[in-house]
Amino acid sequence: MVSRFASDLLPAAAAALAGFDKQLPLCKSGAQVARATIELMHDAARTLPPRKFWMPTRMLVAVR
Repeated sequence: MVSRFASDLLPAAAAALAGFDKQLPLCKSGAQVARATIELMHDAARTLPPRKFWMPTRMLVAVR
């Protein structure tokens, strides 16, 4: 889905990051990476809340 909108998304992201001057600390352990990932997902969900959508039953696939 991101690649579908990459021509619009990437220039907008680059412009938004150009004004970002805060240096973020690097993660030093796997636990810190996991925590940072969860925080990123939380922030993204708050900024772009997920939408409920309808999916036809025939498209659902059983996972074993």
